[in-house]
Amino acid sequence: MEIPAAKGKISGEAEYSQYIIEMIRKLVVILVLLTLLMLLFSCAGDDSVSRSRLGETDNPAILGYDPVAYFTDGRAAAGSPDFTYEYQGIVWQFSSEENRRLFIAEPETYMPYFGEYCANGLSDEHVIGANPEHWLIDDGRLFLFYSARGRGTWEGGDLPREFGEAVDYYRQALGSEPGPGDPAGYR
Repeated sequence: MEIPAAKGKISGEAEYSQYIIEMIRKLVVILVLLTLLMLLFSCAGDDSVSRSRLGETDNPAILGYDPVAYFTDGRAAAGSPDFTYEYQGIVWQFSSEENRRLFIAEPETYMPYFGEYCANGLSDEHVIGANPEHWLIDDGRLFLFYSARGRGTWEGGDLPREFGEAVDYYRQALGSEPGPGDPAGYR
């Protein structure tokens, strides 16, 4: 039996077995690399997710979502340019005047703990922009995630450990103390 190979032909049972083993090894390496890439990009952001900038009124924090609505309505809600407030050089939008007033009274109560960064990404040692549609409130703190998968990983895991790892990496990567009032959390 002869099988074409990259460097000629294979003949004999022993050579054929070696050929098969080598092909399996290559396939395993490729699968491992693909798995690593999928893990790396499971929270990866793109420009549409990470576009907020300090002081830009046309580019509000958390993509214009109302941070108060997560707490009062239990959902992600788009804010309106009709209801805005600038806090620490960052423009926030709200879905109502009432939510705007609540935020003005206690802004750090409603701001995401890691700013616009994916909490799960930080716990996996990646600084990745979050998508405001994927969120979780735990212990009175708002966390944002890039994807539902990232949120599920965070929520389904050991939350205190995930939180601690995210805090540690935030400090290391951004050089500041995490928390809702940290301007480093807003790009």
